[in-house]
Amino acid sequence: MEMPIHAEMLSYFEERVKNHPEAFIFTNPRTNGRPYSESAFKRVWDKVRTKGNLSKELRCYDATRHSLGSQLANSGESVFVISKILGHSSLKMTEKYMHKDLEPLRSTLAKMSLKKNTAAKLPEARKL
Repeated sequence: MEMPIHAEMLSYFEERVKNHPEAFIFTNPRTNGRPYSESAFKRVWDKVRTKGNLSKELRCYDATRHSLGSQLANSGESVFVISKILGHSSLKMTEKYMHKDLEPLRSTLAKMSLKKNTAAKLPEARKL
């Protein structure tokens, strides 16, 4: 499967592949270019969850995919494009990963009024 790369990451990837073709892309700075061990990564993720007051059940995999899907959706990207980026086979699955920002919904609702609008009357229902 092909995955797009953000333009800002391209030079980093090119350098890693050019100078270390067998190397991992994301490495632990404490281990001289080796990847994070599972326990080290777990400690990092636990700190992130604690600082962010996130549920202990939230996996990093889900959090990052949901975050990306949500950020793309809130920037106005189509569900089709988001689905391709996340590698989903259905739009239904992608919709589960998209959490729209509530602010646009709030501002839309703020334009509405629950008070009776006297300027625009609805036509009266006709009796049959």
